[in-house]
Amino acid sequence: MSDRTAPAGQTPAAAPASPLRHSPAGLSLSPLRHPVRRQAFSRLPRSLTALLVCSALAACGGGGGASSPVPGQNGGNGSQSGTATQPGNTTNPGNTASPGNTANTANPDSPTQPGNTPQPGNIANPGAGNSGAGNGTTPQGGDASNGNTQPGQNPAPVVPAPHAPTTPANSPLPGNDADNLSQRPTPAVLRISGTVQGPAAASVALPAAQQRAQSSTLVTYDRQATPRIWVVNPDQNTVAVLDSSTQALLKEIPVGEGPRTVAIDNAGYAWVSNRYSGTISIIAPDTLTVVTTLELGAAVQPYGVVAAADGSGVWVSTLGSQELLQFDATTRALKKRQTLGPDVRHLAISANSTTLLASRFISPPVPGENTLTVNADSPDFRGGEVLQFDPATATLKHTIRLGMSREADGATSARGLPNYLGAPVISPSGRQAWVPSKQDNIQRGTARDGKPLDYESTVRAILSNIDLDGTTPAEAATRRYDLDNSSVASTAAYTPNGQYVLVALETSRELAIVDAGTAVQVRRMDSVGMAPQGVAVSPDGTQAVVANVMQRTLTFLDIRSLMTERDPGSVTVTGRLVKTISGADRLPAQVLRGKQLFHDARDTRLARDNYMSCASCHSEGYGDGRVWDMTGLGEGLRKTISLVGHGGKKERLHWSGNFDEVQDFEAQIIKLEGGAGLMPAGSLYQNNRNDPLGGKKQGLSTDLDALAAYVNSLGQYAPSPYRNSDRSMTAAGKAGEALFSAKGCTTCHGNADLGNGGTKLDDIGTLKPASGTVQGKPLTGITTPGLRDAWYTFPYLHDGSAATLEAAIRVHNTNVLTDQEVSSLAAYIRQAGNGQ
Repeated sequence: MSDRTAPAGQTPAAAPASPLRHSPAGLSLSPLRHPVRRQAFSRLPRSLTALLVCSALAACGGGGGASSPVPGQNGGNGSQSGTATQPGNTTNPGNTASPGNTANTANPDSPTQPGNTPQPGNIANPGAGNSGAGNGTTPQGGDASNGNTQPGQNPAPVVPAPHAPTTPANSPLPGNDADNLSQRPTPAVLRISGTVQGPAAASVALPAAQQRAQSSTLVTYDRQATPRIWVVNPDQNTVAVLDSSTQALLKEIPVGEGPRTVAIDNAGYAWVSNRYSGTISIIAPDTLTVVTTLELGAAVQPYGVVAAADGSGVWVSTLGSQELLQFDATTRALKKRQTLGPDVRHLAISANSTTLLASRFISPPVPGENTLTVNADSPDFRGGEVLQFDPATATLKHTIRLGMSREADGATSARGLPNYLGAPVISPSGRQAWVPSKQDNIQRGTARDGKPLDYESTVRAILSNIDLDGTTPAEAATRRYDLDNSSVASTAAYTPNGQYVLVALETSRELAIVDAGTAVQVRRMDSVGMAPQGVAVSPDGTQAVVANVMQRTLTFLDIRSLMTERDPGSVTVTGRLVKTISGADRLPAQVLRGKQLFHDARDTRLARDNYMSCASCHSEGYGDGRVWDMTGLGEGLRKTISLVGHGGKKERLHWSGNFDEVQDFEAQIIKLEGGAGLMPAGSLYQNNRNDPLGGKKQGLSTDLDALAAYVNSLGQYAPSPYRNSDRSMTAAGKAGEALFSAKGCTTCHGNADLGNGGTKLDDIGTLKPASGTVQGKPLTGITTPGLRDAWYTFPYLHDGSAATLEAAIRVHNTNVLTDQEVSSLAAYIRQAGNGQ
């Protein structure tokens, strides 16, 4: 519920001198009034491979998602083709574990400021010690070197050994044929188009005064005398450059497909990751044109990009090949690579270039999450994960665990697992970092704890703090902050003085200002713009911009008071919705409108108190990896379904086939999100429309139809990274393809998506009491999922009870397969992808 009053004892030490509420340029600025949130930890293994993912179209066990459709391949920019290049030496994950964590309170951005003694919180430590690099098995507790398992130390994950280096020019491209049993993603292979050599200055350290920490972001400033602002337009396949003084749009530059983040190297060149074309576009600062394209492979999916201030290189994370890559900023050569495991989107590097952090966007399954008893106290609980690497060697040093909150469910707090971890933001001193995310209350539900999911306790926005000032970094549990009345903290940025952190709240269209010393929100800015997913601060700390992705705009803020008087109340808006595109939008108007609604929770028709949007559980249209108790909505345990690839392809939606049109989400908007609904008042209960399979809802609401149009536009799957680099199927995959027909798999998985239309329910032996019902009626089976997205939608089955594809295949009650046949079938399903 709305709570805009500061709790007793939680007023920041330096309170704003200005009035508590101030509304320049039509915006409402309000202080936050909210205590430091405290939460709890755990840890559990996560398999890199997994099984049959449902091809239905709904969220949170039924719900919406948000993202552009996965496009086809884009040749991108660049002129003459180049040759493949080799990386430098490959290093293995490290094994550093030293106890001890001494906080220094003298620094302005110290985790614990004088006069701010942290109180005991409700976050339990998930375990301690570092396990050594391994073969992908479950991480073992304890320190690999001295057996220390005392609380306060964090276990490193068992990270698979790195892939072999890329092959020289004109050699056969690497694939998985040499290692069929592990079936790991194929590593990136670098080919360079355009100007191969960059300026020598790109590899020279910046002057000390210009060295700043970098986080992967879609908006950033460069270092010119009058800094320019670079902002990614993901749906437009462009990057816009704006003058920070005049707010004028200087140029919109075409890049690859699905650009995600941008980083400025030491020579001023902009590096842009293009998720769906598998490329990096490098833009010259003088001509504002793409001069070099790094082609990594169609299925590699580069995402986060950061440049080291010491000139040592540019780092890239990849979602497809699951790698950490380092490129030479001058030669563009691939210098180092390391395996990350799944779902690592974002990176951050410290100002002195000695600490590199990588956040796992989707947190691993929690022990018991596929049952009615979610066990965050299990020794196998892993929590949210932030990986710390040594940039000098690309060696994994620590895995920092973000624990499970044990706060009571209520108006201003809730239990939950940190999930959808955004880019860490490292303080100017390098001594602490903040991680924006959401928090998923998977312990709640009618069957799990007797409390039905509701609008304010299910998903909440949080900001977690990491103490880096010691030999063993760890979450500072008492400093976790619950950002009330929002569900996703998508990104954050520090002010140069280290005093404040600006946090973008995606669903509520807000910007929160958090005091980094006291870990308390001191200001909340309302109505920034739709889907704020990026925030950046100018080098001198006088200006900030917020990227409102769904409106293709920037909001400009004068924040000089944060650097001088340290007065959050004097922050003003100087430009509210400045356009970042110069022409027409690439998305059809109806689809764009639907995508805006998909991301929004500020519209009271969609949600109550700014909490849950469709994108809260479907970032970029994918799932959130969670198993929710949907018993209160007439269902049971349901794993969130990815929407990408499934748009407009099924007659029935969800695992139970309980919807026959996307417009049926109207009821969930009202019952779960707490919105008033998009249809005319009362019309849901007329003509049998309250039955999802009853009267049709299409045509009754322009906005509800737009929402459906967006979801139905997500019709293209991503290519599988488990194929060879030349996109051919491996020998094991080909053998599995033959078995898929010979063993009768096509009887149920026979359409183009390797599924069916969702109208037939089958019981393959996976129904349990916790599977619940379908709209309150007996559940006799589950819809047959499409399999083309199975390479990334683990864990599998309707309740997430199969950790791997092999396990999902074996659980079929008709299974008469040998182990080799199971392995071959799994290889084929992993490589199905979009068929390319």
